[in-house]
Order: sequence, then C-alpha cells, then structure tokens
Amino acid sequence: MMDMVDKIAMSEAGTGFAAGRSSTVHREEAESIHLGDWFICQTEKRGRILACVTAIGSNYVHLEGLSPDVEGHGGRCSWRQHRNDFHELVPAQDWQALITDRVALYQSESAQVMQQVQDITRRLGVRPQNTMIGETEAADASGGTALAVLSAEDDISKYALDLKSAQENDLPALFGRMKVVQERMADWMQMPTIPLRARMNSLESVMEPLKERVFQVGLYAGLTEQAVQIAEGAPAAYHDKLHIFQLRRYMDEECLLDYDAGGIDIKGIQAFDDWLAKPENRDRILPLPRCMVAMRVRRIVKERDWEGSLRQLGINIELEQLDKLTFLFVRNGENLYRINTAIDFPEWIFPDSGDFMGGEPLMFRCSYSDRVEDFITVRAYESMVAENADFKANFKAKKQAWEAANPVAEWAAANPELVAGVEPGRIECVWMRANPYWSMFDTCPHPGMNSYEPLTPESIHYDDAMRKIDAQQKEFNRIALIIQGLLDRSTALHPHPPVNLATQEGFEQMIVLVRDGSGVLTHGEKPDFEAYRQKLNAQITPDSFFVGQDTAWALAEGQKECRRLDADWRNKSDWRPKYHRPYGNPGPGEVSRAKQVTFNKGMATKATFAWNRQRAYNHYSDDRSLIPVKFTVSVDALLNVSAYQKGDFKIFFADPRTRGEYLRWAPLLMAAEKWRQENGGE
Repeated sequence: MMDMVDKIAMSEAGTGFAAGRSSTVHREEAESIHLGDWFICQTEKRGRILACVTAIGSNYVHLEGLSPDVEGHGGRCSWRQHRNDFHELVPAQDWQALITDRVALYQSESAQVMQQVQDITRRLGVRPQNTMIGETEAADASGGTALAVLSAEDDISKYALDLKSAQENDLPALFGRMKVVQERMADWMQMPTIPLRARMNSLESVMEPLKERVFQVGLYAGLTEQAVQIAEGAPAAYHDKLHIFQLRRYMDEECLLDYDAGGIDIKGIQAFDDWLAKPENRDRILPLPRCMVAMRVRRIVKERDWEGSLRQLGINIELEQLDKLTFLFVRNGENLYRINTAIDFPEWIFPDSGDFMGGEPLMFRCSYSDRVEDFITVRAYESMVAENADFKANFKAKKQAWEAANPVAEWAAANPELVAGVEPGRIECVWMRANPYWSMFDTCPHPGMNSYEPLTPESIHYDDAMRKIDAQQKEFNRIALIIQGLLDRSTALHPHPPVNLATQEGFEQMIVLVRDGSGVLTHGEKPDFEAYRQKLNAQITPDSFFVGQDTAWALAEGQKECRRLDADWRNKSDWRPKYHRPYGNPGPGEVSRAKQVTFNKGMATKATFAWNRQRAYNHYSDDRSLIPVKFTVSVDALLNVSAYQKGDFKIFFADPRTRGEYLRWAPLLMAAEKWRQENGGE
C-alpha cells in the first residue's frame, strides 16, 4: 500500500493547474518582472502613475500605486496589466526618491497653508485655544489683542466684513485644503509599505493549500469512525468493482416517508436507514453488488412552525442547516453502510468526463467584482448567440404583427381583468406591456451574452477562471480520497484486492463510474400535475370520494385563528399559525365523500363536506352532544380519488423532473393510492 502522504497528494493531482504561482514573469528575453518592482505608467485619465507590482499571474501583473497628477482618492490606482501591454511599463529605478520628493512637496504645501492661516488670524487679532499645558495667559492675551486691533482700526465696518469672510470662506477653504494635503501626504508616506504588504500576502497564500491538506488528512483518517453499518449479510465477490453513481440524490424524495408532514428531515435518518435496508428499496437505490451513492437529506427547505417560541425558532434554524448534510451510502453485497463526511458534494459528484466540461473550448464571464460566475462551451455560446441574432432579426416584425392583430380598444375589451381600475390614459401602457415582444431586453432568449469571453491566456481573468476550475476538480477528486480511505482503513468494502487509486491502472481495476446524471434521458414534456388533477376532477360525480379537503379546512381554520389572535389585545406574540385544528373538531377527514357537489354546465365547481364536532366546554352546562359542521371548498383544491387508478403516483415519482416536486403531489396521490389499495380496484 502507498504512503498516506501520497494518497493525500493524489487528490490534488490531475487538475492541470498549479497550486502555486511564480513570483517572476518575463517581459522580454533579458528582462523579468518581480514582486515588489516599481514602474511608471502613462495614462490618459490620471496622467503618470507610480505603481508597485503586488501580484503576478500567468499572463498579467497586478499593480497598485498613486498618480502625482491627480488629487485626492482619485489618484489611487489598482489594476491588472496584461503581458501584451508590459511595454507600457517604464521601470522606476529611483522610486524612493520620487516618493521622498512628493512627501516633501506636500510637507511644504502644508506649511504654506498653515502660514496663511496664521497670517489671517494674526491680522484679525484672533488666535487658537491653548496649545500648551499651563498656558494661562491665553484668554487675556486674546482679549488684549482684540482690543488693540479694534482700537487701531479706522474702518470698523470693513473689519467686521473681514471677520465674516474669514469665518465663512477663507479659513474653511484653507482647512479643507489642509485636510486634502495631509491625506495625500499620508498616502505617499505609505507607498514604501506596498512591497512589504505584497510579500506578506504572497506568504499568506500558503495557508489555503495547508488548510486543504489538513482537511484531507482529517477526511482520510476519520472514515472508520464515521461509517455506520445499517444492514448485515454476505459481502460482494472479491473482484467485484465499486460502481459510483454520478448524481446526488435526496432521501426525502426517494422514500416519501412522512410526505403528509412535509417529508423526512435530519431527525428521520434512522427511519431512512430502516427503509433502505429493505431489499426492494436497497435494490432500487443501490442496484449493484458493490456500489456507492451520495444522498442529501432534503432538496427543499422544510416548513416548520416555530409556535411563537424563540427557542423553537433556534432549533428550526439548526435543523434546516442539518437537512443540507450529504451522506454516502455504500453497498457491499448484503451489507449497507452510511458514511458521514464533512463534504457538501455538488449535484454531480464527478464530472461527465475526465476534462472539465468534456474538454471542449470554453467561454466564461465575470461579475462586476471580477469574480468568475459561470462557464459554457464555445459551441453552446455560438448557438445562443445565433438564437439571439435570429430573435433580433424577427423581433420588430413580430412586435408589429401582434400590435396589428390586437388593437388597443379590442384588446382592452377582451381583457377586462387586466385593465380593471387602470386610468384611461394608462391603458395603452398596459397594452404595450402585454405584447410578448414589447421589450427586446426582457424577451431575448439569452441576455448578457456580450459579457462572455474566451477562456484563453489572452484574457486578463484567465487565472481566476482556472482557479475556479481547479477548485471544482478538487471537489471531484475528494471522492477518490474517500474511497481510498475506505479501502485502506475500513472493512466496509472487504474483501477486495490491494488497490492504488492514484494510478490509472488501479482506478480502472476497482472503480466504475455510473453516469446516471448526464445519461438520464427524459422523453416528452414534463408531467403536469395540475393537468392530471383537472383530468380526474372532470370525472367527478355526486358519489365521488375526495382528498385535499382536510388540508383546505385546516388552512381556513388557520386564517380564522390568525384573525382571532389579531383581535386579542392580550396577545403580544408575533406568531401566527398557517394551519389550525380546533380541539374536539376532527375535520372532514383525509379521504371522504362530499355531502353535496355543486355543478355548473356539467362541471363540478364546489364540494361541501359535513361532520360533527364536540361542543365547546361550558362551566354552566354538562351538555356533551355533538354539533354538525359544514365546509365548502373549490374542487381546484381537491383530487377526485374515485377516478384515481392504482399506481398513478408513479407518473410523477418515476420522472426525475417532477420527483423533486413531491410535496405538491405526494400528499394527494399517496393518500389516493392508499385508499385505492384498501378499497380494491385498478
């Protein structure tokens, strides 16, 4: 077996991108740029800029400096210079002398401004407050000076105007200039520290690979303690390969446990383990003798009621975070293991091919903060640009065609709900926005295509893009480290031959990648649950059974309870329930027959349900008789269980595009499935 350091290092290899970055970049054959070098660059907007190299990339240098020709913060500069433009950088061999001269210049100007302030105050007979401890004669001297000046002035009115001018204009302008000069001088005095900060940042960059190595060692070494066996039996054959499924799955969607309560959460891990241990479930999720699948607890945040308790609110927030945990489930023959890891695996736990996005030429774009956002292939980019061009060519004609086919008056008459309450003068504006081609920006198939650029060394953001690709490749490579740890340090996959996954031969000997993420084909349109509901509800008869009325009733009672709490002046809590079930009131039942169905033109519109509830407790009466209750709800909130066919829920469960939406259909369809099984019929 290989050394552990070699095993850890294997997860960093094969990405095609160096972890470190050289501190030297070549300008020409005989010249190089080093970290901390100083240059003078001539620009149109800021004039000359004295700048220092603070970072070096594969095709650029990052510079930071000041412009002696621009005042204030506008003189600060920070930018990347592409290697193709290195010829614009002129070495500043005497940069220390330049900085010293600028500091001396601002010191001189500061002294001049101070002298002007002193001249004004002396001429007007005023002086600042005490500038020395124990200077007790200041007040008397100030008063004496003022009296002397007043007595010597021939024109008191002119003196008063000079005082006012000094107060409102002259001195504030000088003080403002002094502040600018001092800030500018401070900026130039800090310039010599730029190379030191650059070298410190370069040294601190070692922390990231160190942090990654610590994480990898902990991941590799801690797998034995984090593996929980959930089923026992005979192991797989000695030479059976480990099949790794590409697509990350979700526990709540796969098992549909507690679907009527929003699905399972982190507290239901044990229940999921018991469900997965059943052979029929195990063979569907882990169909091969030796295989592995990554599963997150939930895809969608579970709706939890905090019940007006801050403690419960804190618990709910913690549970929400735990619901995002990802686990690895491993099958080895009849043995099942759940492995807890600190990794939040991506949607695909390994890429579609060995190269990023299949090795095709790429385009990428950055945000305004120079952060790389996403990648697309050049082939996809060209296709989207062609779609935009085709849309632009036909946009004007389609817009005019819609306007001709929908005159304002006729359109407003045909769409009264859209113009209800709109002022007559604004109806045309509403009409314009109703045009599906009213704005090219809003209706363009692929907006923002101009922000993409080719991923080549000619891009100034090439290193940033490659770092993001490298980070994603490291995420994918961590799965190999986990598997090697299981092979070396755990009995979860025993028995198996000695394997070194760091080599191509060893990887192919033990691992088979199952591309169930990129290989899933879905035919036709995505199943539409509302269309299915309408199809069943079109078959409603007066004797039909329904599901959905209990949830609708609890929702209506929740609204009623909220109104009661709002009207109660004694209630100080902000908590309001979404659903409410009054004590002693069983509700209409999960599946039940309506007392009455209302039809309009042969189509059911409403259903009325009837049941009995307990009488409210009364101190003055022992009457415990039941009270009849009625509840009417639109059939749009119900599902006609009588028209449901056994197994219909699989229409939405089997399609990966709708399985993630199970919270919409499972409470209705699973209740209908259970009712159909209990009452027979196909």
